Amino acid sequence: MGDVLRGERTWNGLRIEVVDVVRNGWPLLKAHNQYNDPPLPGKRMLLITLEVQKIETADNKPVSIDESDFKVVGERQEVYNTYSEETRCGVVPDALDGVVIAGRPIRGDICVQVPEQERDFVLIYDSGDSKQPAVYIPLPEGREIGE
Repeated sequence: MGDVLRGERTWNGLRIEVVDVVRNGWPLLKAHNQYNDPPLPGKRMLLITLEVQKIETADNKPVSIDESDFKVVGERQEVYNTYSEETRCGVVPDALDGVVIAGRPIRGDICVQVPEQERDFVLIYDSGDSKQPAVYIPLPEGREIGE
């Protein structure tokens, strides 16, 4: 697993830091957009805040990044993405989307629907470049809103 939490970087020079994990982000998503649908029966919305930095590299090329570059997998070994009908959350507040350049980190949220009782989540960064390996980041258990 790529240990990008302790200063390591991804193959394209990114450092991805998990800033916050909210176990049930539905109240925040509902407050952000009244037209968001509630989680499907038996599911909850896992809201993850990330900060992404470009670490100086030889080429120093900017990196485009958005919420679709990330997936989550839990103890059931099922993959949850940000865009499928069964796992997406709707309009996400401060959705992660932008271009990362050296010295200018970006911060944003990603959200996936997961089964209510599932735990032990891992965030997967996979830009879709089949020549490069995915990066796995263990997620903390997270907090409830108001904690």
